[in-house]
Amino acid sequence: MVTRQARELSSTGIYHVMLRGNERKNIFEDDEDKQQFLDGIEEKRKDG
Repeated sequence: MVTRQARELSSTGIYHVMLRGNERKNIFEDDEDKQQFLDGIEEKRKDG
């Protein structure tokens, strides 16, 4: 398996994140599942 090269750290700390399932299938079961994921991202952002 070929892995991607690590991304450089942004000086602004701002990144664009894109998620997509295989064959462009949904990756979240429902809105609650999506919100739980976003809450986790926000928690990590606050923790640094």
